[in-house]
Amino acid sequence: MSERIGALRLVESVLLQAPFRLILGGLFVFAAWVKLSNPQAFAFAIKAFDIIPVESGEHVIKVMTFALPWAEGICGVLLILGLFTRPAAALLSLQLLVFIGAIISVLAREMHTECGCFGKYDWPCEGAKITMCHVWRDVAMLVPAVYLTIRGGGVLALDWPRERGGRARGAAPEDSLD
Repeated sequence: MSERIGALRLVESVLLQAPFRLILGGLFVFAAWVKLSNPQAFAFAIKAFDIIPVESGEHVIKVMTFALPWAEGICGVLLILGLFTRPAAALLSLQLLVFIGAIISVLAREMHTECGCFGKYDWPCEGAKITMCHVWRDVAMLVPAVYLTIRGGGVLALDWPRERGGRARGAAPEDSLD
């Protein structure tokens, strides 16, 4: 029975967890690179969403201009390596939920705003103007992020099998005679 569970974990790792980690991690490293290579454009994109009051929140926008891409890049690298997979995926899930909320807010207010997510590379959404395509794109990234938050990085990740308390995931604690 335990051999079958081990085989299923390996299959899950190869078919789901590793591809999710690599693709999602790569996307966020790329998004971070795009934002950090042109921070002024990203700052304008943040301002264009008109969620943070410019007068009182200028310092918040400056912090977000650099903190968000660095968080995305670090989490992306951690996912690619399979280190701290669950916390990295959880942080990216949280970011994606905020992004989805911000995009829906822009759509609800019928604003003509451009997305600064991937700079001039806005695949699969045509044009930079925010549409429902941007929501669905973020939902498509949210699904594997939530999956990795729940299931972890798998057997091919560097943080496997030591996920909880130094034990292999699912392993029973050592019996105590006390």
